[in-house]
Amino acid sequence: MTARLRTNITYFVLIVATLLLRISVYEGVGLEGRGLDHYFTFVAQIVCFTLVPVTMYFALRKKGDVLTMHTLTSDFGFKKVGLRNSVRTLVIGIAMVYMATVISFVWSNLLSLLGYSYSSTPTEYESVGHLFLELFMTAVLPGFCEEFAHRGLLFYGYRDSGFKVVVVSALLFSLMHQNIRQTAYTFFDGLVLALLCYYTGSIWPGVFVHFFNNAISVLWDYGSVTGGWLSFMDKASDWLYDSLVGYIVGAIIFVLAGVAMVFMFKRMRDDSVKNGIIPAQPFAKNKEGALALHKDVLLYVIIALGVVATIFTLVWGIIR
Repeated sequence: MTARLRTNITYFVLIVATLLLRISVYEGVGLEGRGLDHYFTFVAQIVCFTLVPVTMYFALRKKGDVLTMHTLTSDFGFKKVGLRNSVRTLVIGIAMVYMATVISFVWSNLLSLLGYSYSSTPTEYESVGHLFLELFMTAVLPGFCEEFAHRGLLFYGYRDSGFKVVVVSALLFSLMHQNIRQTAYTFFDGLVLALLCYYTGSIWPGVFVHFFNNAISVLWDYGSVTGGWLSFMDKASDWLYDSLVGYIVGAIIFVLAGVAMVFMFKRMRDDSVKNGIIPAQPFAKNKEGALALHKDVLLYVIIALGVVATIFTLVWGIIR
């Protein structure tokens, strides 16, 4: 059994488990509000995105393979990152946070034109302890566990497809959320996170940026609910999205953030080519003998499952 097939089987089980959990968790768990959200997040992150890949990595090993935790961490990209790429990762992360926020704003408005509506459970911050709980559930767990599955597992199985692994990882990452409201910005985030892994050969830059992005979201929410100095993010957002001058300034910042990101990725790629991590050609082709994506039936089944679940959330948000 090839690494690609093992990965596809594992990811299919992972997505089905996540979907079944999403359906069943709202059917009599005895929780509601943020407690229900935390329960779902904890089980999905620990079981679906971490334990399932680890367990099946060993269970589906080829006969004669000697697999250990060391081989798993090596296959899944747990490698050190140099100082230069660490600095570049920080700049890319800051740019991604802003650009994803704008993309989310535009996408939400487009959905509203279709009649889509969404209601979320407000977070109650009764103490600083609640803030740290939200950071753990929303930033720490997804930052590691979702990257383990999408930049670890998927890169392990699809690295033989050359540059296409970036698109595969981003697409499945977006569809994994099974939520039309998150589709656009998570695809963008997925591309950024996948490029970080592709150019560095390591999962750690993606883990950091994923954590950073989600942590900013939590701190933003905390500031808007409790006030204090963190509320400046909410006030800045209101100004950017509620005035013509704000729109113009926001567009300029968006372009500058994109330019900074492209520049950092260019330098990161140059070093990657020099160090032999990736081929010199911009869009590397499949390795010899690798299964072409258009022949990868199980991949299309996984994509179809994600598309159906995502479209359901769109329809549900329109008719409810």
